[in-house]
Amino acid sequence: MPHFRHHPLIGTFVDIRLPDDTDHDTAELIDALVVTEMERRERICSIFDPMSELSCWRRGESAATSPALTELLALGLRWQHDTEGYFNTASRALTARWQRAEESGRLPEPAELAELASSIATPRYRLDNGRAVPIGNLNDIDLNAVAKGWIVDQAAELAHLQFSDRALLVDAGGDMRYFGTVPVVIGIENPL
Repeated sequence: MPHFRHHPLIGTFVDIRLPDDTDHDTAELIDALVVTEMERRERICSIFDPMSELSCWRRGESAATSPALTELLALGLRWQHDTEGYFNTASRALTARWQRAEESGRLPEPAELAELASSIATPRYRLDNGRAVPIGNLNDIDLNAVAKGWIVDQAAELAHLQFSDRALLVDAGGDMRYFGTVPVVIGIENPL
């Protein structure tokens, strides 16, 4: 897939690849569509942007969530349920505790970690008739572990809907989506 674009987006580098027979104008349109959609979705769910929809909702500044954010919040709840809590929508509480441990140079006590894990075991929001409803403190809601893949999927699907005759590969630091009929070889780096 020789048409290749490389963008710094969503906290990583995003590669957009198209077949070599894609004309320049079409490649530009697809590239712009994917980038614009990724940026739009990041503005919805970034925990690093204090003005993102998720950040505003976490602070209680907006009661209703958009259909897109509701979809992502539902995905977070599904993963929390399906992994029996190994993925946790309130994982920011654990992240913050480990950051404090790093700053102080002292590991948290096992009992403290167990108490913290217990305090986030129950989701802090629920879905009710397509609405996300807070049922606890939302400050620790962090969907980053699923948000990047969700953003990649949504942007690639939008491009595929408009350019279904084109093969397309979107890769955001390992979160990938591919549309096409020709097999693509993907390497996975050994973490060790």
